[in-house]
Amino acid sequence: MSARRESEAAQHEAEARAAQAREALEKAEQELRAVKTGSRTTTTTAATTPTPIRTNISGAYTRDELAAIRAWARECGHQVADRGLPSKTVLDAYAAAHRPGPEGGLTMSAIPLVLDSYLDELPVAGNDGRTVRFRVISSPTDNAVDETVWTCRTADPHLAHALLTLMRPGDLLHIAGHLVLPGPGEGGPRLDVDVLELLAPAPARYPAETVLDRYGPYLVIFDPEVDTVPVFTEVGTWVGTAEHAGTITDLIHAHETGSPPPSL
Repeated sequence: MSARRESEAAQHEAEARAAQAREALEKAEQELRAVKTGSRTTTTTAATTPTPIRTNISGAYTRDELAAIRAWARECGHQVADRGLPSKTVLDAYAAAHRPGPEGGLTMSAIPLVLDSYLDELPVAGNDGRTVRFRVISSPTDNAVDETVWTCRTADPHLAHALLTLMRPGDLLHIAGHLVLPGPGEGGPRLDVDVLELLAPAPARYPAETVLDRYGPYLVIFDPEVDTVPVFTEVGTWVGTAEHAGTITDLIHAHETGSPPPSL
């Protein structure tokens, strides 16, 4: 019974942390837009050839320039109004993605990117005190060979705070931003993130001597000191506690069919 209470406490802790993270990210979503996509698979959106932004003292834009900016912003997942000047965040992102090239043309220095991915390690604050660096892992399949590690950075204060205080390795994140291609002497590409959503928290942490194993799309945690086995889905959703290893299949079957779970 003590193991069951610990498992239930771990479940409540994960649910509370997810709710806290979502609340903290609401401010960022209001300012930076919620990404509107038709699917949750990893996608890379190719930008169309834009109308260059005019740089002038008044900061005014022609109707064609504003239409081009809005079209690009919506294609990248930004939420913009049909009228009025887009936000400074959108204008800056557009300008960064379409810097003038040496011959007067446009050089694509940033590529819009949307990912559903797992946080690989604890985020780290940048030396400038404003940015946060982190890494995520995404894969179109369950095969580890297909996994891709993305180096990410955000300068948004709300996202930075959430990453440093609420996110843990293994959390499933929905992120959007621009993949910045490396310049001369720089390292690999970097994803500058301006939209972040916690889709599912990582399963609750257990002592190092426990063993995490996979049952198809489910994760189970074996503890050598107890017979009971906590069971989660692969995205961290709580399934229940099996009385022992032999009842894991029965518990999963009950979860999938909506039947009452085996009693402890």
